[in-house]
Amino acid sequence: MRLIVAAGILLFCTFTPVQAQDVDELLQNFDTPSDNATSGELDSVMEGFGSGESVSVENSSGERSDFDFTTSISLYSSYAHSAERGRQGLAALRGEFQEDVEYKPSMNLEFFVSVKYSRDLVFGIRGDDGYTHNEVDDRAEELELRSAYILATPFSALDLKIGRQVVVWGKSDNIRITDVLNPMDKREPGLTDIEDLRLPVFMTKADYYFGDWNLALIAVHENRLDKLPPYGSDYYPAPYEIDDVKPADGGSETEYAAALNGIFSGWDLSLYAAKIHDDTGYIRMGERLHDFTEMLGFSVNIAEGNWLLKGEGAYFSRLRYTGSEDEKPRGDILLGGEYSGFEDMTVSLELADRHTFDHEERIERLSGSREDELETVLRVTKNMYNERLELTYLAYAYREWGSGGYLQRIEAEWEQTDRLTLRGGLGLYNGGSRDMMESIRKSDRVYTEAKYVF
Repeated sequence: MRLIVAAGILLFCTFTPVQAQDVDELLQNFDTPSDNATSGELDSVMEGFGSGESVSVENSSGERSDFDFTTSISLYSSYAHSAERGRQGLAALRGEFQEDVEYKPSMNLEFFVSVKYSRDLVFGIRGDDGYTHNEVDDRAEELELRSAYILATPFSALDLKIGRQVVVWGKSDNIRITDVLNPMDKREPGLTDIEDLRLPVFMTKADYYFGDWNLALIAVHENRLDKLPPYGSDYYPAPYEIDDVKPADGGSETEYAAALNGIFSGWDLSLYAAKIHDDTGYIRMGERLHDFTEMLGFSVNIAEGNWLLKGEGAYFSRLRYTGSEDEKPRGDILLGGEYSGFEDMTVSLELADRHTFDHEERIERLSGSREDELETVLRVTKNMYNERLELTYLAYAYREWGSGGYLQRIEAEWEQTDRLTLRGGLGLYNGGSRDMMESIRKSDRVYTEAKYVF
């Protein structure tokens, strides 16, 4: 019943055509975070459905088992005040519905499925405003099977997990060095944290635990690529369309990975090895190709007082670059620290360098990639009002002192109730010597999101 109600709410939110006045009225309800009456009414409407509702059922053998349902609906909007191609104004008005279902027939067995549907109303509101068919196909409507897996524990030291899932490697919260197993949704760069952008893929994963250590063996059967901005988007960096050639799923294209993780008093260490496809890829004859590469890496965390120190390193072999016929290795290194000694505030700084060995001038001329590519991220987070309000400032700079371009995100997230969260912010892009940042320097965004979970 609650699924029907939730679907009805989403259809109501996404019904087209929608007049601008209707949209304004709809948004008014989300622009008043201090309006307790509004949230109270919404809570009242949803009362009875529960949060993370657990439904006990009796199976044929008379045993009790549990289903857990979690539903979320959200409305996201963004406004472009300086976009190119004459697209100033409303850039996105997207309604999303997500249903998570968890079923645990026993302590040693778990089933989980998550499905998300989204619809962007901006195309109906703005009409034919020069959008390419790539943009419409990519953003207008999307139905996605997110996580879907079976988790079994045949004995206490072994977990087996099969299905679409996310596996996080590395310690950094902002820069990916060893976090290579899941592709990312990069369609709106910088406006969302990495943890919310990973795309699940179909894997088989076995975890074996012994002492302070854990050994994970992984086979990745599904080759899913990053979701990149579609051709024609403000964030699309090239003046022409480039087709991605996705490797086949399974068989000889299966990716393999292993991780050895140790957790000790005050510090932890992880060692990684993987044979994966290069998500970045290289361009040949107007197509982006993704060949295999091997990676060896490590990550370490050290906690000392109010400090958390982070380190990551990775060596990639057999990488191909646009502009070169040869395979070349690359070494990535990251150092960072997080300080939490201020009251209700954390400050973190991460610096990374990606060094391409045997670099050629031709690579930089045709792809813009230098021998050393530096990245620096500063992040400041402040919690207020008993952690109901979280303020975040994020600055992401490329090359020395941001000469390659940089982006800034200023964001506020307000927890109106346990179920209703409001988020709003500003994304600012500054161009530089890096082609990607220069191409999106006029793509600043103001954005808001209201999310209700029940």
